[in-house]
Amino acid sequence: MDSSSPVPVPGVVVRRAAKPAKPYVPAIGPRLRVLLLAVFGVFAVLAATGVYLSAVSMLNWSRAPLSYTTAFSLWVFLGHVVVGVVGTLPFLAFGLVHWKTAHHRENRVAVRLGVLLFLAGLLICGTGFALVQL
Repeated sequence: MDSSSPVPVPGVVVRRAAKPAKPYVPAIGPRLRVLLLAVFGVFAVLAATGVYLSAVSMLNWSRAPLSYTTAFSLWVFLGHVVVGVVGTLPFLAFGLVHWKTAHHRENRVAVRLGVLLFLAGLLICGTGFALVQL
């Protein structure tokens, strides 16, 4: 054979056994999921009452001599405050327990975004308490 022609050299292929993948453990277990659903429920009630109260406030502002505030809107405001105060505890409990189970995850972007979301929720809770002046 000619020395200028490339001759394939047989190589030794060593195949290593793949490491078994770690089983995926969700950051939100079954009991924490119930707490998350409670937080979502509280958020839904606060969002609905907040939209209603904002609409009444905008109507009162836009039609200045007229007042659209009724006894019902005062009850909605009271319900908004009570649900907000009571809903703060499940929110804090969920946030802290979820942080404990998820802060060591490999997806650092998700961890950072979760921390930012929790801090935003704390800011909203703080402003809500400040507006009610407790």
